[in-house]
Formats: sequence, structure tokens, C-alpha cells
Amino acid sequence: MAGKAFWLEADLFALIDYLTSLLARLMCSYTKNEITCSVILAHLAKISAKVKVISTTPREYAEASLNGELDINELTEHRKGNFQLPGGGSRHSPPYGQLEPQAETGNHGLSRGGQGTGRGGTWAFGNLQANDNSSDSKKDALRNMYYNQVNVVRTSLLEALSRHLVLVRGNNRLMTRRVSRKEYDICSVVYETGFEGFQTLVFQDQDNNLDGTADSATINYAYHAFRQLFKTVQCFKREHAQQAPAQQAPAQQTPVQQTPANQGLAVRANNLNTTAQTDPQSADQEPLGTQITWSFYDRGSEDKASDLTAGRDYYEEDEIELKSMNEVISVMMTLLFTSPTLIIMMEFFLGLLGSQKLHLVGESRASQPSQNFTASFCIDTKLFREAQDKQEAKSLSKSLIRRNALQSGKEIGQLGRVETFRPNGQGTTTPNRDAEKQRAKAHADRIRMHQSELHKASKKLKACIFEEKGVMVRCRLYILTTVILCTILVFGGIAVGATVGDRISGVDPFNITTYCWVLAAFIVIVAKSVLVHEWPWNDFLHGRVLCKSVSELYSVTGLNDQLILAYMLQNESNSFLDTRGPFNIVFDRKVDDGFSIDRPLSTWTMLVSGLLMVEVENDEGRGLVGLDLRRGRSHGEVDAIKDSAGGTKEEETYLYCRKLDNQVLREDRQTRVRLAYARGTTWNRVVGFYGNRNAVFV
Repeated sequence: MAGKAFWLEADLFALIDYLTSLLARLMCSYTKNEITCSVILAHLAKISAKVKVISTTPREYAEASLNGELDINELTEHRKGNFQLPGGGSRHSPPYGQLEPQAETGNHGLSRGGQGTGRGGTWAFGNLQANDNSSDSKKDALRNMYYNQVNVVRTSLLEALSRHLVLVRGNNRLMTRRVSRKEYDICSVVYETGFEGFQTLVFQDQDNNLDGTADSATINYAYHAFRQLFKTVQCFKREHAQQAPAQQAPAQQTPVQQTPANQGLAVRANNLNTTAQTDPQSADQEPLGTQITWSFYDRGSEDKASDLTAGRDYYEEDEIELKSMNEVISVMMTLLFTSPTLIIMMEFFLGLLGSQKLHLVGESRASQPSQNFTASFCIDTKLFREAQDKQEAKSLSKSLIRRNALQSGKEIGQLGRVETFRPNGQGTTTPNRDAEKQRAKAHADRIRMHQSELHKASKKLKACIFEEKGVMVRCRLYILTTVILCTILVFGGIAVGATVGDRISGVDPFNITTYCWVLAAFIVIVAKSVLVHEWPWNDFLHGRVLCKSVSELYSVTGLNDQLILAYMLQNESNSFLDTRGPFNIVFDRKVDDGFSIDRPLSTWTMLVSGLLMVEVENDEGRGLVGLDLRRGRSHGEVDAIKDSAGGTKEEETYLYCRKLDNQVLREDRQTRVRLAYARGTTWNRVVGFYGNRNAVFV
């Protein structure tokens, strides 16, 4: 037992070292300021040491904490602010003495909204009162201000670590013990929508909780976590390549050299492998077949100091099987740091800390360089891969929201999860497979053609003016052609009447002139009515037309209606356009006399605009819930389980389809799905991402 306890303690210490060092590495890569990095490193070092000490005898330290000098009553009075200062006297005020409450001060704090959570509640950092010259009071105020600052940093780091550990364990199994999950899939994807290279981050944990973000700053922070994850899998890939010749000659095998940071984890993995061969209870266990599949495409970081890309394009995709718990833990710990919720927490904390510290020394925060990249990292087990049904909803790693899958237009979702991330749709690397090469080439041609179509559509729609009631389009060529044709008829008729004269007996030549004029008027009327319902003469003569529906905009521009809808959905947050119509349920700005959405939305349109439909299971069967990650949405999430007892907010609404029939569930059926916004929506579990690429949403 003593030996087992020793190895468990070594494993725990190694895990603490790895987790805190990983968090320190990521947070210091988010900011280049030495002051902020020093504060983070100091607090993480203290947290690491404290957790190690407490973990040796947790029960004794818990009892010591409860039996401290302050009993419960004193602690309650302390939190209320009724306590004795060292100099004597009672202060019914916040425990900072000379610090003002937040309601009476400005935004000087270190937490959300300029607040600081300290030993007396939440207060803002104020200034010392000018009329109090007591040396003890100033020392108390400065001391408590320091306590507050330390508490804010420590609390923020502990919240980030706690959130990460919840992702490791899974929030649906917090009350269970000694549970080992053998079927799971964790995936994080950064993909482009196609219009202007707009990036979206989507994350799925092992419990099927989904969250994502379309905020460019958050995705910019996520780049550092993906880059660190990429370096980790590259390291294991090289180790596997070095071990391959040794496995063919067992007599010459040599153990992989372990560093002090991962030695404990590696030893535990070796012991587990040995036990599986000797323990009768585990002798029949098969390897889980844990596999990491990745694709990382960096188009050239603006950070020239990057040791990965150095300002040039870099791409790699591959998959390896993780052979030990050391590798699984190393990859999984880093992968979980790509969670949008966790990144937003760290981004907010660094913003507060950096602003406060730099303000004290008279400096400003440096903006993060823009990162243009796509990434896909998925870790899963053999049992999970075998359990995937082709007719079921897809997990994130096999869903339709993949870069080249979206850019392949109608052929969305027909590429594998790795080759969909190849730059410009390049083919598979599997040698001696002509059929696969031909299929990949066909997909690449389709992708390039569709990308060209997207570029032309984006360029043409950018030239339009989106007003509140419609879209103003320049159509001078169309009007000029009409005017020239009518002018020819008018003056041609006059010329006929003037030149023919009496040459034709019994015929008045000016009847031909009248006929030409009537024909010209008819052409003008038809030209003004065939494209739009109403076309004022003022707009017609100025070479412009106001389109008041998708059908009219399609007629005037000649663009595909789904391209128009995708562009409008993606840019709705930056537009003044109000909408109406039978199919405008997914739009936010709804009025009675706005732009008419008279065409239904396809699956591709929803996905390329950032609206992801998630298939869920409720009491009535299968339904859909929308994960809205359009431009302007900082964060969106869909919990694995949503019930009324789970604290659903009254104002929380979801784009929802209550029930799907069996025909809608099939991927090859072209059917309509009726959506609506609903409050208090509940479901029993998340099945996966909706995979019917032929569906239309009304």
C-alpha cells in the first residue's frame, strides 16, 4: 500500500505540475507584458504548492480550516463589515476602511464592471480619503487593497482550473466514483464560413455539451492553445516514428527518456499496462484505441516571432493512436483549453489584470496580432467510432461544419473529416489509390468553382446598399440597354415617317411612327415590371432599383438566392435591414413592412452563416435546437441536458423544432423543417449535429 500511495502521490504532483505549467504557458502567450506574466507565474506557483501540500492529508487540513481562529459567527460579522480594526472601534463599512463602495466610485476594480471580490463582499477600488491622515488607517487600506488584488487574481485562476477539471471529469458524472468512460469524443474545430474568411470556433466535450464563438478576439486567443496542442501531437508523432524500428526488434528496445514533468504520469501508464497483463480482472481488457486526428492550417502568423510559422503558410494533417495514459493526458489537457468558455474566462481576466497593472506604470495594452488559421483536433476511442450510425446525427468530428465541406456547395458533407480541411481541397495522401485521387480531384474542382462563385457574390453584394426597407442595387447597364432600344424605336419611327412620305400609296407613314412609339412604351413598362414590383421613375432614371424581397434581389443581380440569404444572415449584425415574410424566423430585425424573406433556407445556408442545428431528444421524440454563432455573437452554447429544474432563465430563447418526423431524420430526403423561437425549451440529451444536407428550414 505504501508503494501504491507513493505512485499515486507522484502522479498527482506530476498532473498538478503539468496543468499549472500549461495554464501559465498559455496565459503568458496571450500577453507579452512582463508584469502580467510575473503576477500569473507567482500565483500559479503558490497554487501549485498549496494544492500539493493539502493533497497529502486533505482531511486534516479541512478540519483545521473549520477550526480556525474565526468561528462561524465571527466570519459572518466579518463578511458584513462589522469587525474590529487593529486600532480599536467598530466600522459598519466594507473591510477596506478607506475604500469606497462600488456604487460611489468609478471603474477602478479588477473584476467585471470594475468590481473586486474580496474579504467583505464586492467593492470597487477607490482612493484613500483625503481627510484621514492616520498612518494605521492608510496601512490598513493598502493592506486590504493588496488582499483584494491578490484575491481577484487567485480566484480567477482557480475558476479557470476548476472549469478545466470539470471538462476533464465531465459534469454529468460529478456524483459518481471510479467511473471509467470507454466511449467518448472530444473535438474542437475552427472553420471558415466562406464569405471573407470569417472564422468560427466550435467545441464539443465528452458529455456532448456544445459551445462556440464567432468573436474574432476570442478566436485570436484560441490560436495559442491550438498551436500548443499542435506542438504536443507533433512531439508524440516523432516519438512513435522513433519507436517503430525498435518494436520490430524487441531485444534492442530502450525506454523513452522521460522528463521530470511527465515522469510520474509515464510510470503510472507503464504500471497500468503491466497490471492489464497479470491481473485476472483486467486480463480480458482490450486497448481503448484512443486516437487523435488533427488538421492545422496556419496561413502565416502576423507574429513574426512565432517559432511555428515564422510568417509563412504552414499545413499538416495526420492521425496517431495514443499508446499510454501519459500521451492521452497530455493531449486531452491541452485540447480542453480550446473550449470557448474557458478562453473567454482567461481573456476577461487578462484584460482586467493587464489594464490595471499597465495603468499603474503609464502604459497601454498591446493588441494581439491577427491570426488567420483553421484547425480541427478530435480525440476519440475505438468504441465511439464503431458506435457511429450513418443515419444518426453526427458528432462534431463527423459533422457538416467543415471548411471544405461548406465550400463544396451542394456536395456538402461528402468528404472525410481529415481531407475536408486540406488547403484548396487537395487530395488524399493515401498512395496507389487512383479512385480516391480522382474523387479528391473532382471535389477540389468543385470547391474551387464554388469559391469563385462565393467571391463573385460577395463582391457584387458589397456594392449594394442595404437600407432599412430594402436593398438598393445599381443596374445602369440594364437601364441603359432599355433606353437605347427605346430610343432607336422612337427616332426610327420618326425617321420612317419623315422619309417614306407618299412613297407607299394608301399608307400613312406616321402610323408606323406611332406603332414604334407604342412598342417603345411597352418595352419600358415591361422592363420596369419584370424585375421588381415597384420601380419609381426617379430611381429608374438614376440607374438604380430598390429590391424589397429576396426574389427581386435574385432577379436584379442574378445571384443564387441561397448565397443572398447566407450573406444577409452572416452580416445581419452590421446591417440596418429590417425583414418580414414567411421565412424570416431566423432573422432578428423583424418589422411589418421590411425586406421580404420569401425563399426558404437550405442546410448549407444555415451552416455557412453560422447557424448550426443540433439534434436533441425530448419527451416527444427527436427535435432540433439552434446554436447561433453568426457574426456579432460572442458566445453560444447548447447543454447536453436542458430541463426546467436546471435553472433555465426566463429570457433565454432557442431556435427550436419541437419534433422531427422519421422522414426528416433521413439524410437523403429533401424535406422542410419548421422552426420557431421558444422560451423554456427542454430536452433530455444532445444526439449530435443535424446531418440532413438536403433539408430546407421554414
